[in-house]
Amino acid sequence: MSDKKSIIYTITNKKNGMTYVGSTTGTLERAIFKHKYGFKNPKRTSLFDDVFHEEGKENFRYSILHTGLTMSERSTLRASLIAEYREAGLSYNVSKPTPAKRLKSVAQYSMDSQLIELFESSKSASQALNVRIAGIKSCCFGTTLTFKGFIFVYPDDFDSEEALLEEVKRRSLRKKEFDKKREDAPKRKRNLLPSAKKSVAQFSLQGDLIETHDSCRQASEKLGILINSIKSCCYGNCKTLKGFIFIYPDDFATDEEILEEIHHRTTRKKKLH
Repeated sequence: MSDKKSIIYTITNKKNGMTYVGSTTGTLERAIFKHKYGFKNPKRTSLFDDVFHEEGKENFRYSILHTGLTMSERSTLRASLIAEYREAGLSYNVSKPTPAKRLKSVAQYSMDSQLIELFESSKSASQALNVRIAGIKSCCFGTTLTFKGFIFVYPDDFDSEEALLEEVKRRSLRKKEFDKKREDAPKRKRNLLPSAKKSVAQFSLQGDLIETHDSCRQASEKLGILINSIKSCCYGNCKTLKGFIFIYPDDFATDEEILEEIHHRTTRKKKLH
């Protein structure tokens, strides 16, 4: 059992006094960061992250009420505090109503854009192929281009079969382009540096440059994101990471190529939201 201690914190709307009671084993700053970008998570069950995004971080005040709590202490205290705020009509701790669970079929395509199999769900695909369900879902959501040498998509996410095939072909083409860049990398002097020493550009999902970091390690330490995850995003194995896009600027010959890559990564994300 984990021996990590927890904190209980509150986030209060300065305008109306509405309050969210939260808990975490990390820092308050990290919890606020998660709330700030939580509205992007399609699986979220709390309404507060949506409110936090709409109102703006600057319109809330933050307090740590308890520290060094065990899991049992945390649950009891947090439940008690939430009950108090609810009784006063000032609680943001309201769950989002969730629709009945519906299975989404999964289509498996080859790298040549040929349909191989249509599965009833991600789970059935995972069991039939003996691969991780998380990898299949990540590919279906468009977070990764391919998984285990195949392209997986949710057919229901597309308005027509033509749109689906266009996406499959685009992913196949982009994957081949990335693979070729890796093969050619040792021949190009600009890619001889270890990835840890290559500058990393951090973009928003709207395509705006947020910051350029000296290395993946520096970006990891500053943002609190695993260094290997940042590298994976830079290589193009995943399109976005934690609400951002990361790339190695030196992997591209011109600014136009960088903008084209950002466009390709953001277009699919917008369609899914």
